[in-house]
Amino acid sequence: MSNINKKMSNINASELEQANERLELALYGGNLGMWDWHMPSGKVIFNQRWCEMLGWRLDEVAEEASSWSDRVHPDDWAIINASLIPHKKGETARYECEHRMRHKDGSYLWFLDSGKVVDRDNEGHAVRMVGTLRDITEQKNLEAQQLAVKEAAEIASGAKSEFLSSMSHELRTPMNAVLGFAQVMQFDDTLSVQSKDNVEQIIKAGQHVLILINDVLDLAKIESGRIELSEDHVDVPELVADCLRMLQSLAISNQVRVTSSVDFSGIIQADQKRLKQIFLNLLSNAIKYNHPGGTVMLNLKVVADNRLGMTISNTGKGFLPERNKELFIPFNRLGHENSGIEGTGIGLAITRKLLELMDGTIEMKSQPNVMTTVKVDLPFLITRPVSDTPLADAVQSTEAQAAPLHQHRVLYIDDASLNLQLMEGIFHQRPQIKLESTLDPEVGIDMATSNPPELILLDILMPVLNGYQVLEILRADKRTANIPVFAITANAMADDVERGRQAGFDHYLTKPLNVVHLLACIDEVLVGKKDND
Repeated sequence: MSNINKKMSNINASELEQANERLELALYGGNLGMWDWHMPSGKVIFNQRWCEMLGWRLDEVAEEASSWSDRVHPDDWAIINASLIPHKKGETARYECEHRMRHKDGSYLWFLDSGKVVDRDNEGHAVRMVGTLRDITEQKNLEAQQLAVKEAAEIASGAKSEFLSSMSHELRTPMNAVLGFAQVMQFDDTLSVQSKDNVEQIIKAGQHVLILINDVLDLAKIESGRIELSEDHVDVPELVADCLRMLQSLAISNQVRVTSSVDFSGIIQADQKRLKQIFLNLLSNAIKYNHPGGTVMLNLKVVADNRLGMTISNTGKGFLPERNKELFIPFNRLGHENSGIEGTGIGLAITRKLLELMDGTIEMKSQPNVMTTVKVDLPFLITRPVSDTPLADAVQSTEAQAAPLHQHRVLYIDDASLNLQLMEGIFHQRPQIKLESTLDPEVGIDMATSNPPELILLDILMPVLNGYQVLEILRADKRTANIPVFAITANAMADDVERGRQAGFDHYLTKPLNVVHLLACIDEVLVGKKDND
Protein backbone atom coordinates (compact mmCIF):
# COMPACT_ATOMS: atom_id res chain seq x y z
CA MET A 1 0.00 0.00 0.00
CA SER A 2 1.38 3.42 -0.93
CA ASN A 3 2.09 6.09 1.68
CA ILE A 4 -0.88 8.20 0.40
CA ASN A 5 -3.25 5.24 0.75
CA LYS A 6 -1.89 4.58 4.22
CA LYS A 7 -2.55 8.21 5.21
CA MET A 8 -6.05 8.11 3.72
CA SER A 9 -6.88 4.93 5.59
CA ASN A 10 -5.82 6.56 8.83
CA ILE A 11 -8.32 9.46 8.46
CA ASN A 12 -11.34 8.53 10.50
CA ALA A 13 -14.84 9.97 10.33
CA SER A 14 -14.19 12.32 13.24
CA GLU A 15 -11.19 13.90 11.54
CA LEU A 16 -13.14 14.32 8.30
CA GLU A 17 -15.94 16.04 10.20
CA GLN A 18 -13.44 18.40 11.82
CA ALA A 19 -11.97 19.22 8.41
CA ASN A 20 -15.44 20.04 7.10
CA GLU A 21 -16.07 22.28 10.10
CA ARG A 22 -12.85 24.16 9.50
CA LEU A 23 -13.77 24.60 5.82
CA GLU A 24 -17.23 25.87 6.75
CA LEU A 25 -15.73 28.35 9.22
CA ALA A 26 -13.30 29.56 6.58
CA LEU A 27 -16.15 30.05 4.10
CA TYR A 28 -18.16 31.96 6.72
CA GLY A 29 -15.16 34.10 7.50
CA GLY A 30 -14.81 34.96 3.83
CA ASN A 31 -18.60 35.43 3.50
CA LEU A 32 -18.64 32.78 0.80
CA GLY A 33 -21.34 30.32 -0.13
CA MET A 34 -20.19 27.07 -1.72
CA TRP A 35 -21.76 24.85 -4.37
CA ASP A 36 -20.79 21.46 -5.83
CA TRP A 37 -22.46 20.57 -9.14
CA HIS A 38 -22.58 17.04 -10.61
CA MET A 39 -23.65 17.77 -14.18
CA PRO A 40 -24.82 14.38 -15.48
CA SER A 41 -27.29 13.99 -12.60
CA GLY A 42 -28.08 17.67 -12.20
CA LYS A 43 -27.47 17.39 -8.48
CA VAL A 44 -26.02 20.41 -6.69
CA ILE A 45 -24.91 20.50 -3.09
CA PHE A 46 -25.11 23.92 -1.43
CA ASN A 47 -23.60 24.81 1.91
CA GLN A 48 -25.53 26.62 4.61
CA ARG A 49 -23.99 30.04 3.88
CA TRP A 50 -25.08 29.85 0.23
CA CYS A 51 -28.67 29.35 1.36
CA GLU A 52 -28.51 32.05 4.06
CA MET A 53 -27.35 34.71 1.59
CA LEU A 54 -30.59 34.13 -0.31
CA GLY A 55 -32.72 34.09 2.84
CA TRP A 56 -33.30 30.31 3.05
CA ARG A 57 -32.49 27.56 5.50
CA LEU A 58 -30.39 24.69 4.24
CA ASP A 59 -33.30 22.24 4.53
CA GLU A 60 -35.50 24.53 2.39
CA VAL A 61 -33.26 24.33 -0.68
CA ALA A 62 -33.39 21.24 -2.88
CA GLU A 63 -30.09 19.75 -4.02
CA GLU A 64 -30.72 20.31 -7.70
CA ALA A 65 -29.59 22.75 -10.37
CA SER A 66 -33.00 24.42 -10.55
CA SER A 67 -32.50 25.73 -6.99
CA TRP A 68 -29.88 28.00 -8.55
CA SER A 69 -31.19 28.56 -12.07
CA ASP A 70 -34.74 29.44 -10.97
CA ARG A 71 -33.38 32.27 -8.84
CA VAL A 72 -31.13 33.85 -11.51
CA HIS A 73 -32.36 37.17 -12.90
CA PRO A 74 -33.66 36.45 -16.43
CA ASP A 75 -31.71 39.37 -17.89
CA ASP A 76 -28.38 37.95 -16.67
CA TRP A 77 -28.29 34.62 -18.49
CA ALA A 78 -26.30 36.06 -21.38
CA ILE A 79 -23.61 37.21 -18.94
CA ILE A 80 -23.51 33.80 -17.23
CA ASN A 81 -23.40 31.76 -20.44
CA ALA A 82 -20.66 33.97 -21.87
CA SER A 83 -18.40 32.73 -19.06
CA LEU A 84 -19.86 29.32 -18.17
CA ILE A 85 -20.08 27.69 -21.63
CA PRO A 86 -16.45 28.38 -22.70
CA HIS A 87 -15.21 27.10 -19.34
CA LYS A 88 -17.21 23.89 -19.58
CA LYS A 89 -15.61 23.34 -22.99
CA GLY A 90 -12.17 23.76 -21.44
CA GLU A 91 -11.46 27.07 -23.19
CA THR A 92 -10.88 29.08 -20.00
CA ALA A 93 -9.14 28.42 -16.68
CA ARG A 94 -12.20 29.22 -14.57
CA TYR A 95 -15.78 30.42 -14.65
CA GLU A 96 -16.51 33.82 -13.08
CA CYS A 97 -19.22 36.41 -13.53
CA GLU A 98 -21.33 38.96 -11.69
CA HIS A 99 -25.07 38.40 -11.81
CA ARG A 100 -28.25 38.89 -9.81
CA MET A 101 -30.25 36.30 -7.88
CA ARG A 102 -33.68 36.50 -6.24
CA HIS A 103 -33.78 36.63 -2.45
CA LYS A 104 -36.52 34.91 -0.50
CA ASP A 105 -38.20 38.30 0.05
CA GLY A 106 -38.43 38.83 -3.73
CA SER A 107 -35.64 41.38 -4.05
CA TYR A 108 -32.62 40.80 -6.27
CA LEU A 109 -29.08 40.84 -4.92
CA TRP A 110 -25.79 40.99 -6.79
CA PHE A 111 -23.35 38.08 -6.48
CA LEU A 112 -19.89 37.20 -7.72
CA ASP A 113 -20.15 33.58 -8.88
CA SER A 114 -16.86 31.71 -9.34
CA GLY A 115 -16.14 28.10 -10.14
CA LYS A 116 -13.98 25.53 -11.86
CA VAL A 117 -14.43 22.15 -13.53
CA VAL A 118 -12.68 19.59 -11.31
CA ASP A 119 -13.65 16.41 -13.17
CA ARG A 120 -14.06 15.49 -16.84
CA ASP A 121 -14.95 12.20 -18.58
CA ASN A 122 -12.76 10.39 -21.08
CA GLU A 123 -14.07 12.55 -23.91
CA GLY A 124 -13.26 15.77 -22.06
CA HIS A 125 -16.83 16.66 -21.12
CA ALA A 126 -17.27 18.48 -17.83
CA VAL A 127 -18.65 16.19 -15.13
CA ARG A 128 -18.24 18.14 -11.90
CA MET A 129 -17.80 21.82 -10.99
CA VAL A 130 -17.12 23.36 -7.61
CA GLY A 131 -17.44 27.02 -6.85
CA THR A 132 -18.28 29.86 -4.49
CA LEU A 133 -20.84 32.64 -4.28
CA ARG A 134 -20.14 36.03 -2.69
CA ASP A 135 -22.63 38.82 -2.03
CA ILE A 136 -21.43 42.02 -3.73
CA THR A 137 -24.69 43.96 -3.52
CA GLU A 138 -23.23 46.73 -1.36
CA GLN A 139 -20.31 47.16 -3.75
CA LYS A 140 -22.61 47.30 -6.80
CA ASN A 141 -24.90 49.81 -5.08
CA LEU A 142 -21.89 52.00 -4.28
CA GLU A 143 -20.73 51.76 -7.90
CA ALA A 144 -24.22 52.72 -9.06
CA GLN A 145 -24.24 55.72 -6.72
CA GLN A 146 -20.82 56.82 -7.92
CA LEU A 147 -21.91 56.45 -11.53
CA ALA A 148 -25.06 58.45 -10.83
CA VAL A 149 -22.99 61.20 -9.18
CA LYS A 150 -20.57 61.19 -12.11
CA GLU A 151 -23.39 61.35 -14.65
CA ALA A 152 -25.07 64.16 -12.70
CA ALA A 153 -21.76 66.05 -12.58
CA GLU A 154 -21.28 65.57 -16.32
CA ILE A 155 -24.82 66.77 -16.97
CA ALA A 156 -24.26 69.78 -14.71
CA SER A 157 -20.91 70.51 -16.36
CA GLY A 158 -22.48 70.21 -19.78
CA ALA A 159 -25.33 72.49 -18.76
CA LYS A 160 -22.87 75.01 -17.33
CA SER A 161 -20.77 74.86 -20.47
CA GLU A 162 -23.86 75.34 -22.63
CA PHE A 163 -24.96 78.25 -20.44
CA LEU A 164 -21.53 79.87 -20.70
CA SER A 165 -21.50 79.44 -24.46
CA SER A 166 -25.01 80.90 -24.72
CA MET A 167 -24.17 83.82 -22.41
CA SER A 168 -20.98 84.51 -24.33
CA HIS A 169 -22.91 84.66 -27.59
CA GLU A 170 -25.78 86.75 -26.20
CA LEU A 171 -23.43 89.28 -24.60
CA ARG A 172 -21.04 89.56 -27.53
CA THR A 173 -23.75 90.09 -30.15
CA PRO A 174 -24.93 93.52 -28.90
CA MET A 175 -21.36 94.49 -28.02
CA ASN A 176 -20.45 93.86 -31.65
CA ALA A 177 -22.86 96.61 -32.70
CA VAL A 178 -21.72 99.02 -29.95
CA LEU A 179 -17.99 98.64 -30.54
CA GLY A 180 -18.30 98.01 -34.27
CA PHE A 181 -20.22 101.19 -35.12
CA ALA A 182 -18.02 103.20 -32.75
CA GLN A 183 -14.91 101.95 -34.56
CA VAL A 184 -16.48 102.83 -37.92
CA MET A 185 -17.15 106.36 -36.64
CA GLN A 186 -13.45 106.74 -35.89
CA PHE A 187 -12.81 106.77 -39.63
CA ASP A 188 -15.19 109.71 -40.15
CA ASP A 189 -13.05 112.80 -40.74
CA THR A 190 -16.10 115.09 -40.57
CA LEU A 191 -16.57 114.50 -36.83
CA SER A 192 -15.83 117.38 -34.50
CA VAL A 193 -13.13 117.08 -31.88
CA GLN A 194 -15.83 116.69 -29.22
CA SER A 195 -17.60 113.97 -31.20
CA LYS A 196 -14.35 112.09 -31.73
CA ASP A 197 -13.70 112.26 -28.01
CA ASN A 198 -17.22 110.92 -27.37
CA VAL A 199 -16.54 108.02 -29.73
CA GLU A 200 -13.30 107.30 -27.91
CA GLN A 201 -15.22 107.18 -24.61
CA ILE A 202 -17.78 104.79 -26.11
CA ILE A 203 -15.02 102.47 -27.30
CA LYS A 204 -13.21 102.71 -23.98
CA ALA A 205 -16.37 101.88 -22.00
CA GLY A 206 -17.32 99.12 -24.43
CA GLN A 207 -13.91 97.53 -24.16
CA HIS A 208 -14.17 97.65 -20.38
CA VAL A 209 -17.51 95.83 -20.57
CA LEU A 210 -15.95 93.29 -22.94
CA ILE A 211 -13.08 92.72 -20.48
CA LEU A 212 -15.63 92.12 -17.74
CA ILE A 213 -17.52 89.66 -19.95
CA ASN A 214 -14.32 87.80 -20.82
CA ASP A 215 -13.15 87.73 -17.18
CA VAL A 216 -16.44 86.37 -15.85
CA LEU A 217 -16.58 83.71 -18.55
CA ASP A 218 -12.91 82.83 -18.02
CA LEU A 219 -13.42 82.42 -14.28
CA ALA A 220 -16.51 80.27 -14.81
CA LYS A 221 -14.67 78.08 -17.35
CA ILE A 222 -11.72 77.56 -15.01
CA GLU A 223 -13.92 76.72 -12.02
CA SER A 224 -15.96 74.25 -14.05
CA GLY A 225 -12.82 72.56 -15.38
CA ARG A 226 -13.68 73.49 -18.96
CA ILE A 227 -10.40 75.22 -19.76
CA GLU A 228 -7.48 73.49 -21.45
CA LEU A 229 -3.94 74.79 -21.75
CA SER A 230 -1.90 74.43 -24.91
CA GLU A 231 1.83 73.76 -25.03
CA ASP A 232 3.42 76.49 -27.14
CA HIS A 233 7.06 77.44 -27.52
CA VAL A 234 7.08 80.93 -26.00
CA ASP A 235 9.82 83.48 -26.53
CA VAL A 236 9.60 85.01 -23.04
CA PRO A 237 11.65 88.19 -23.64
CA GLU A 238 9.61 88.93 -26.76
CA LEU A 239 6.36 88.24 -24.88
CA VAL A 240 7.38 90.64 -22.09
CA ALA A 241 8.38 93.29 -24.65
CA ASP A 242 5.03 92.88 -26.39
CA CYS A 243 3.15 93.31 -23.11
CA LEU A 244 5.15 96.45 -22.27
CA ARG A 245 4.39 97.89 -25.72
CA MET A 246 0.69 97.21 -25.25
CA LEU A 247 0.69 98.96 -21.84
CA GLN A 248 2.79 101.94 -22.90
CA SER A 249 -0.19 104.26 -23.42
CA LEU A 250 -1.66 103.21 -20.05
CA ALA A 251 1.63 104.03 -18.32
CA ILE A 252 1.84 107.41 -20.05
CA SER A 253 -1.74 108.36 -19.19
CA ASN A 254 -1.15 107.38 -15.54
CA GLN A 255 2.25 109.16 -15.48
CA VAL A 256 3.96 105.96 -14.33
CA ARG A 257 7.51 105.00 -15.28
CA VAL A 258 8.01 101.32 -16.18
CA THR A 259 11.43 99.67 -16.08
CA SER A 260 12.36 96.09 -16.85
CA SER A 261 15.29 93.75 -16.30
CA VAL A 262 15.09 90.49 -18.24
CA ASP A 263 17.94 88.15 -17.35
CA PHE A 264 16.61 85.25 -19.38
CA SER A 265 17.27 84.63 -23.05
CA GLY A 266 15.32 81.60 -24.11
CA ILE A 267 12.14 79.87 -25.03
CA ILE A 268 9.86 78.02 -22.65
CA GLN A 269 7.01 75.59 -23.16
CA ALA A 270 3.74 77.12 -21.95
CA ASP A 271 0.33 78.34 -23.07
CA GLN A 272 1.32 81.59 -24.79
CA LYS A 273 -2.15 83.16 -24.71
CA ARG A 274 -2.65 82.47 -21.00
CA LEU A 275 0.90 83.44 -20.05
CA LYS A 276 0.42 86.74 -21.84
CA GLN A 277 -2.90 87.17 -20.01
CA ILE A 278 -1.09 86.70 -16.68
CA PHE A 279 1.70 89.17 -17.53
CA LEU A 280 -0.74 91.82 -18.80
CA ASN A 281 -2.98 91.51 -15.77
CA LEU A 282 -0.16 91.88 -13.25
CA LEU A 283 1.57 94.70 -15.13
CA SER A 284 -1.63 96.66 -15.74
CA ASN A 285 -2.55 96.36 -12.05
CA ALA A 286 0.89 97.69 -11.07
CA ILE A 287 0.35 100.70 -13.35
CA LYS A 288 -3.31 101.40 -12.52
CA TYR A 289 -2.93 101.15 -8.75
CA ASN A 290 0.18 103.34 -8.72
CA HIS A 291 0.30 107.14 -8.32
CA PRO A 292 1.41 109.89 -10.73
CA GLY A 293 5.19 109.89 -10.81
CA GLY A 294 5.32 106.33 -9.51
CA THR A 295 7.45 103.48 -10.77
CA VAL A 296 6.84 99.88 -11.87
CA MET A 297 9.84 97.54 -11.93
CA LEU A 298 9.76 94.17 -13.69
CA ASN A 299 12.46 91.57 -13.14
CA LEU A 300 12.62 88.21 -14.92
CA LYS A 301 15.22 85.52 -14.27
CA VAL A 302 15.81 81.82 -13.58
CA VAL A 303 15.32 81.30 -9.84
CA ALA A 304 15.92 77.52 -9.59
CA ASP A 305 16.35 74.45 -11.74
CA ASN A 306 13.64 74.56 -14.38
CA ARG A 307 11.85 77.45 -12.63
CA LEU A 308 11.40 80.91 -14.10
CA GLY A 309 10.81 83.75 -11.64
CA MET A 310 9.18 87.13 -12.25
CA THR A 311 8.74 89.97 -9.80
CA ILE A 312 6.71 93.11 -10.45
CA SER A 313 7.10 95.89 -7.90
CA ASN A 314 5.23 99.18 -7.80
CA THR A 315 5.30 102.28 -5.59
CA GLY A 316 1.53 102.61 -5.27
CA LYS A 317 -0.71 102.79 -2.21
CA GLY A 318 -0.67 99.01 -1.70
CA PHE A 319 -2.72 97.24 0.96
CA LEU A 320 -2.55 96.34 4.64
CA PRO A 321 -1.01 92.92 5.46
CA GLU A 322 -4.21 91.70 7.12
CA ARG A 323 -6.04 92.03 3.81
CA ASN A 324 -3.64 89.74 1.98
CA LYS A 325 -6.07 86.80 2.23
CA GLU A 326 -8.68 88.83 0.31
CA LEU A 327 -6.47 89.41 -2.73
CA PHE A 328 -7.61 86.42 -4.77
CA ILE A 329 -11.32 86.55 -3.91
CA PRO A 330 -13.31 87.33 -7.09
CA PHE A 331 -14.84 90.82 -7.24
CA ASN A 332 -12.99 91.97 -4.12
CA ARG A 333 -11.07 95.14 -5.01
CA LEU A 334 -9.81 95.92 -1.49
CA GLY A 335 -11.59 99.24 -1.20
CA HIS A 336 -10.88 100.48 -4.74
CA GLU A 337 -14.50 100.03 -5.86
CA ASN A 338 -15.16 103.80 -5.83
CA SER A 339 -11.65 104.94 -6.67
CA GLY A 340 -12.38 105.66 -10.33
CA ILE A 341 -9.78 103.06 -11.35
CA GLU A 342 -11.20 100.67 -13.90
CA GLY A 343 -11.23 97.03 -12.85
CA THR A 344 -13.42 94.00 -12.27
CA GLY A 345 -11.82 92.43 -9.21
CA ILE A 346 -11.55 89.15 -11.11
CA GLY A 347 -8.12 89.41 -12.73
CA LEU A 348 -6.06 88.20 -9.76
CA ALA A 349 -8.40 85.27 -9.12
CA ILE A 350 -8.05 84.19 -12.75
CA THR A 351 -4.27 84.73 -12.66
CA ARG A 352 -3.80 82.50 -9.62
CA LYS A 353 -6.03 79.75 -11.04
CA LEU A 354 -4.19 79.84 -14.37
CA LEU A 355 -0.84 79.67 -12.60
CA GLU A 356 -2.03 76.69 -10.57
CA LEU A 357 -3.01 74.95 -13.81
CA MET A 358 0.49 75.69 -15.10
CA ASP A 359 2.08 74.32 -11.89
CA GLY A 360 3.12 77.86 -10.99
CA THR A 361 2.78 79.99 -7.86
CA ILE A 362 2.00 83.60 -7.04
CA GLU A 363 2.70 85.60 -3.87
CA MET A 364 1.95 89.24 -3.08
CA LYS A 365 3.36 91.41 -0.31
CA SER A 366 2.81 95.09 0.37
CA GLN A 367 4.28 97.82 2.53
CA PRO A 368 1.53 100.46 2.22
CA ASN A 369 2.58 103.64 0.38
CA VAL A 370 6.10 102.27 -0.08
CA MET A 371 6.27 99.14 -2.22
CA THR A 372 4.01 96.33 -3.37
CA THR A 373 5.62 93.27 -4.93
CA VAL A 374 4.12 90.29 -6.68
CA LYS A 375 6.28 87.21 -7.16
CA VAL A 376 5.48 84.56 -9.76
CA ASP A 377 7.39 81.44 -10.63
CA LEU A 378 6.72 78.96 -13.41
CA PRO A 379 8.23 75.69 -14.55
CA PHE A 380 9.79 75.47 -17.97
CA LEU A 381 10.77 72.39 -19.94
CA ILE A 382 12.64 73.90 -22.86
CA THR A 383 15.25 76.65 -22.98
CA ARG A 384 17.34 77.60 -25.95
CA PRO A 385 18.99 80.83 -27.10
CA VAL A 386 16.80 83.25 -28.96
CA SER A 387 17.83 83.84 -32.56
CA ASP A 388 19.62 87.12 -33.28
CA THR A 389 17.51 87.55 -36.40
CA PRO A 390 15.21 90.55 -35.87
CA LEU A 391 11.58 89.58 -35.48
CA ALA A 392 9.20 90.94 -38.07
CA ASP A 393 6.57 93.28 -36.67
CA ALA A 394 3.47 91.12 -36.13
CA VAL A 395 1.05 94.05 -36.37
CA GLN A 396 0.86 96.12 -39.50
CA SER A 397 -1.26 99.25 -39.77
CA THR A 398 -3.96 99.17 -42.38
CA GLU A 399 -2.44 102.31 -43.92
CA ALA A 400 0.79 100.40 -44.62
CA GLN A 401 -0.98 97.77 -46.67
CA ALA A 402 -1.31 98.69 -50.30
CA ALA A 403 -4.82 98.66 -51.65
CA PRO A 404 -5.49 96.39 -54.60
CA LEU A 405 -5.64 98.13 -57.93
CA HIS A 406 -8.75 96.37 -59.16
CA GLN A 407 -12.28 95.82 -57.84
CA HIS A 408 -12.85 92.89 -55.50
CA ARG A 409 -16.11 91.20 -54.47
CA VAL A 410 -16.87 89.95 -50.97
CA LEU A 411 -20.05 88.14 -49.92
CA TYR A 412 -21.37 88.43 -46.34
CA ILE A 413 -24.03 86.01 -45.03
CA ASP A 414 -25.60 86.86 -41.66
CA ASP A 415 -29.21 86.57 -40.46
CA ALA A 416 -29.03 89.83 -38.41
CA SER A 417 -29.69 93.00 -40.41
CA LEU A 418 -27.80 95.11 -37.84
CA ASN A 419 -24.66 93.08 -38.53
CA LEU A 420 -25.05 93.61 -42.28
CA GLN A 421 -25.42 97.33 -41.67
CA LEU A 422 -22.28 97.36 -39.54
CA MET A 423 -20.29 95.48 -42.18
CA GLU A 424 -21.38 97.95 -44.85
CA GLY A 425 -20.05 100.74 -42.64
CA ILE A 426 -16.75 98.91 -42.21
CA PHE A 427 -16.35 98.36 -45.96
CA HIS A 428 -16.63 102.08 -46.59
CA GLN A 429 -12.95 102.03 -45.63
CA ARG A 430 -12.31 99.75 -48.62
CA PRO A 431 -13.96 101.48 -51.62
CA GLN A 432 -12.11 99.13 -53.98
CA ILE A 433 -14.08 96.20 -52.52
CA LYS A 434 -17.70 95.57 -53.41
CA LEU A 435 -19.65 94.06 -50.50
CA GLU A 436 -22.67 91.90 -51.32
CA SER A 437 -24.78 90.58 -48.45
CA THR A 438 -27.85 88.54 -47.61
CA LEU A 439 -29.81 87.51 -44.52
CA ASP A 440 -30.68 84.09 -45.96
CA PRO A 441 -27.98 81.37 -46.02
CA GLU A 442 -29.68 79.50 -48.87
CA VAL A 443 -29.77 82.68 -50.96
CA GLY A 444 -26.11 83.23 -50.01
CA ILE A 445 -25.18 79.81 -51.39
CA ASP A 446 -26.98 80.60 -54.65
CA MET A 447 -25.18 83.95 -54.87
CA ALA A 448 -21.80 82.29 -54.25
CA THR A 449 -22.27 79.51 -56.81
CA SER A 450 -23.86 81.61 -59.57
CA ASN A 451 -21.27 84.41 -59.39
CA PRO A 452 -18.39 83.32 -57.11
CA PRO A 453 -16.90 86.12 -54.99
CA GLU A 454 -13.25 86.31 -53.96
CA LEU A 455 -14.03 86.07 -50.23
CA ILE A 456 -17.00 84.95 -48.12
CA LEU A 457 -17.78 86.19 -44.62
CA LEU A 458 -20.10 83.80 -42.80
CA ASP A 459 -22.07 83.89 -39.55
CA ILE A 460 -22.40 80.63 -37.58
CA LEU A 461 -25.79 80.71 -35.82
CA MET A 462 -28.42 81.06 -38.52
CA PRO A 463 -31.83 79.46 -39.10
CA VAL A 464 -32.38 76.68 -41.66
CA LEU A 465 -28.65 76.28 -42.34
CA ASN A 466 -25.92 77.17 -39.85
CA GLY A 467 -22.48 78.37 -40.82
CA TYR A 468 -20.89 74.92 -40.68
CA GLN A 469 -23.53 73.49 -43.00
CA VAL A 470 -23.09 76.39 -45.42
CA LEU A 471 -19.30 75.91 -45.35
CA GLU A 472 -19.69 72.19 -46.07
CA ILE A 473 -21.92 72.94 -49.08
CA LEU A 474 -19.50 75.56 -50.39
CA ARG A 475 -16.50 73.25 -50.02
CA ALA A 476 -18.34 70.43 -51.83
CA ASP A 477 -19.06 72.59 -54.91
CA LYS A 478 -16.14 72.96 -57.32
CA ARG A 479 -17.24 76.53 -58.12
CA THR A 480 -16.76 77.64 -54.51
CA ALA A 481 -14.45 74.98 -53.06
CA ASN A 482 -11.36 77.19 -53.08
CA ILE A 483 -12.92 80.50 -52.02
CA PRO A 484 -11.53 81.71 -48.64
CA VAL A 485 -14.26 81.74 -45.97
CA PHE A 486 -14.06 83.72 -42.71
CA ALA A 487 -16.28 82.88 -39.75
CA ILE A 488 -17.72 86.09 -38.24
CA THR A 489 -19.39 84.94 -35.05
CA ALA A 490 -20.21 85.58 -31.41
CA ASN A 491 -19.40 81.92 -30.63
CA ALA A 492 -16.12 82.75 -28.90
CA MET A 493 -15.55 79.89 -26.44
CA ALA A 494 -12.30 77.95 -26.84
CA ASP A 495 -14.21 74.86 -28.03
CA ASP A 496 -16.02 76.99 -30.61
CA VAL A 497 -12.77 78.43 -31.97
CA GLU A 498 -11.16 74.99 -32.20
CA ARG A 499 -14.23 73.56 -33.94
CA GLY A 500 -14.12 76.41 -36.45
CA ARG A 501 -10.48 75.73 -37.22
CA GLN A 502 -11.12 72.03 -37.61
CA ALA A 503 -14.04 72.74 -39.95
CA GLY A 504 -11.72 74.60 -42.31
CA PHE A 505 -12.50 78.31 -41.93
CA ASP A 506 -9.61 80.40 -43.20
CA HIS A 507 -10.10 82.82 -40.29
CA TYR A 508 -12.32 82.55 -37.21
CA LEU A 509 -13.09 86.12 -36.10
CA THR A 510 -15.15 86.63 -32.97
CA LYS A 511 -17.54 89.41 -32.07
CA PRO A 512 -17.22 92.14 -30.99
CA LEU A 513 -15.09 92.61 -34.10
CA ASN A 514 -11.78 94.39 -34.04
CA VAL A 515 -12.32 96.41 -37.20
CA VAL A 516 -8.62 97.05 -37.87
CA HIS A 517 -7.85 93.33 -37.51
CA LEU A 518 -10.78 92.37 -39.74
CA LEU A 519 -9.65 94.76 -42.48
CA ALA A 520 -6.08 93.49 -42.16
CA CYS A 521 -7.26 89.88 -42.65
CA ILE A 522 -9.36 90.87 -45.64
CA ASP A 523 -6.48 92.83 -47.19
CA GLU A 524 -4.15 89.91 -46.60
CA VAL A 525 -6.39 87.54 -48.56
CA LEU A 526 -7.30 89.92 -51.37
CA VAL A 527 -3.85 91.44 -51.80
CA GLY A 528 -2.40 87.93 -51.80
CA LYS A 529 -4.91 86.94 -54.45
CA LYS A 530 -4.01 89.97 -56.54
CA ASP A 531 -0.31 89.11 -56.27
CA ASN A 532 -1.04 85.61 -57.57
CA ASP A 533 -3.25 86.74 -60.47
